[in-house]
Amino acid sequence: MRNDPIGANGEAMPAITRRAVLATGAAAAVSALPRAARSEGASDKIMALIEAHRAAFAAWYETLDPADELPRAYARDLNARMPLVPCDLGGAIGVDMGREYVREAIASAFAKSREVVETYRRMDPLLAEAMEATLRTREAQNQALADRIFADEQKHRDKFGVDAAERAYVETDKAQAAALWNLCAHYCETLADERARAAYVFADKRVREMVLLEPEYCEALLQTTAGIPDDNAGEA
Repeated sequence: MRNDPIGANGEAMPAITRRAVLATGAAAAVSALPRAARSEGASDKIMALIEAHRAAFAAWYETLDPADELPRAYARDLNARMPLVPCDLGGAIGVDMGREYVREAIASAFAKSREVVETYRRMDPLLAEAMEATLRTREAQNQALADRIFADEQKHRDKFGVDAAERAYVETDKAQAAALWNLCAHYCETLADERARAAYVFADKRVREMVLLEPEYCEALLQTTAGIPDDNAGEA
């Protein structure tokens, strides 16, 4: 059994799966999970694991709307303004295409111009060298202009809080996933603890579907419930 919330392919469990659970319409309307009632005989350990996930889930849930809505608000604003990066050789490229695309497009335009310079090299090497030097200078200036425009646009994006909202989503999603893993992978020592864990996982449809949609969670829950040691995981 794995000891962290990582999928079978070695990659982190996809956050989009957990976000999709909440968009199905089957998810509960309230944002926070209710505090779990203490099952008779349940240990402090299992209740602490349950509470840790409940709190992590609540913190993560609060980031969902900002992580979805703020990028859309920024995109609408960006489309309305349509900021452009001019190419010194003619034309312009929309900032919405992204920094790397714009830089590559500028570099490609200047590369084509340098190909033309090669036709002059045999006839007049000095002229060709001067032309190439001019192109290098103009390209550097054009790329610097693109960087300034994107730096200004980043400030505008920051005002919308897009990146901060996404970071909050990712961080709390990881914490929520880890807390759920810790709960599912815990070896309960008593039937009361098993019942307390099962009651918590299946009491809320959002948590239940998270577990059901991720095979790693299901495997951990079944393995620990059955009391199968880690070194026997997967054996017939």
